[in-house]
Amino acid sequence: MFKTSLEAPLLVSMLETFKYILENNSGRDVKESVKTYLLNMARVPRFTTIVLFMSKDEKQLVKEVWDGVAVGDDQVERGARKVWGVS
Repeated sequence: MFKTSLEAPLLVSMLETFKYILENNSGRDVKESVKTYLLNMARVPRFTTIVLFMSKDEKQLVKEVWDGVAVGDDQVERGARKVWGVS
């Protein structure tokens, strides 16, 4: 979907949307859907570079979204959180 065109402002906008959705919908299916997006976005080329240059506030937003989708002690989730910089 993104190939190499994912940019920091788009990523932050998506994270803000995810946070809003998580705050206003408590269903497990919503959490799983957001988690699926987070897991797959970490596979986009240059993703780690974008995360590397995120501001402190942006990294806090990432943490809040990940905390909102946490469903258990999942090894895949732990690995993805590291890629996102919020282990």
